[in-house]
Amino acid sequence: MNSFHICITSYKIAVTDHPIFRRKKWYYMILDEAQNIKNFKSQRWQILLNFKAHSRLLLTGTPLQNDLTELWSLLHFLMPKIFNSFDDFNEWFNIPFQEAL
Repeated sequence: MNSFHICITSYKIAVTDHPIFRRKKWYYMILDEAQNIKNFKSQRWQILLNFKAHSRLLLTGTPLQNDLTELWSLLHFLMPKIFNSFDDFNEWFNIPFQEAL
């Protein structure tokens, strides 16, 4: 009765009903319009990050705006164990380029 293979929802419903969505262990979480979560300080990003998912995929047609914070936000959402610290990420990718100038 409560079994299903696919759940398609909007950001608004996922955020509003997040206590219900968080109960399930999802195998895949596919987010369209991923530019809507590029701000890691947003409530939407925080809520969706806490959903249990084996794998995550982000879809977007909007390019990044050359902002390392936005890139880290998306990569952390996809692979939080690898990209767990913005400070480390900044050290790996931003500081070496600044020193080269």
